[in-house]
Amino acid sequence: MINITYKYEIKKVDDISKIMEVEYSSLGYNNITVSMPLPYTDISVEDHIRTYAPLHHWEMSKKTYQDVSAGVVGIIEHRPNNNSHDSGTTSMSEEEVLKLISELRIGSR
Repeated sequence: MINITYKYEIKKVDDISKIMEVEYSSLGYNNITVSMPLPYTDISVEDHIRTYAPLHHWEMSKKTYQDVSAGVVGIIEHRPNNNSHDSGTTSMSEEEVLKLISELRIGSR
């Protein structure tokens, strides 16, 4: 997680729907407006607003993205296990993918 100082401003409050809109801003990042429920009486307004802060979004905004092209096809076989570092994915050749797609199309008729 990033170390960041940010400012917030409550922009709208809808007492009927029990929601509010808060704008978050921080130097070097885009401003973000977040809708959220009004806080209950057992939590401070600031703690509630802190809960909805877009920290993850700001952190991810500094990362670089991969080039991705439309039309890329793949198959992922998910096998849950206890090792959280192993995604359980397997690779298939293009030939195997095309064969599987063909079989899926035949089976859906």
